[in-house]
Amino acid sequence: MSASRNLRAARRDEREAHTFGALPARDRGVHTPSVVGTRREPAGGVILREVLIGALSVTVTVLALILLVGVGILPGPKDPGPLSAALSFLYSPLCLLAAAGLYARFGRLLDGDAGETPALVPAAERPGLGKAAGVTLLHVALAILGSYLIGVVMALFGAPVVEQDTILEITRGGLGLRPELVLLAVSALIAAPIAEELLLRGVFFRRLWHRLGPEAAYLASAIAFAAIHGNPKGVLVYLWLGLIFARAYAKTGRIGCAIATHFGNNAITLAILVLSGPEVAP
Repeated sequence: MSASRNLRAARRDEREAHTFGALPARDRGVHTPSVVGTRREPAGGVILREVLIGALSVTVTVLALILLVGVGILPGPKDPGPLSAALSFLYSPLCLLAAAGLYARFGRLLDGDAGETPALVPAAERPGLGKAAGVTLLHVALAILGSYLIGVVMALFGAPVVEQDTILEITRGGLGLRPELVLLAVSALIAAPIAEELLLRGVFFRRLWHRLGPEAAYLASAIAFAAIHGNPKGVLVYLWLGLIFARAYAKTGRIGCAIATHFGNNAITLAILVLSGPEVAP
């Protein structure tokens, strides 16, 4: 009788657990809010603390970059020559990559006795590579389709989605082994997906997931993703992409799937911009 009640309770919990990528109740020992630490904190305070830690990490890396450019070790964005201008496209993701490491370190120091934030999904419970690849392809399709539909709707309301001016300027020249286009491709296809996913999903999203639950993690990480791109005309697209990349991570527990989804979206978008001209929205 007791076993029957337990089975019914487990099934009920499992039905209630699927909140935009949440895992079943049997996995909830890892995914419940406030798993790390024993003191329950207000959601606003937790988010503010995580944002401040992340902002501090980014600020430190940006100041280090400014110092390296100032002493002449690295070329500055305003230096003459296309190669110097192209290299500057790598600076932002490199700063974010270093910030991800600092953020993780600062987080461990502040957590103290609470211990390190656990993995989003235990390794033994993650899907195999084949299923993870399928999830990745599905989310690439969702990213592209959703971005397109947002662009269509925004255009109907007289507020078309527009890519950043510098990117439009570079892609306007079409295909070719131009230094600025090559460096933009390296940044958009390799450096940015790795750095942004490690920082925003691998650290920020994961820490919020364990402290506040899926909803807060999705929302805060999507807003942060939109904010770091600094493109008001594309904010809705960036919010959508932030949700999709986070969901690819949550469904597989593999940060590599989020990186691959990000890469796929950027690759298709960059190809469209280069082949079709600057009037194409992201």
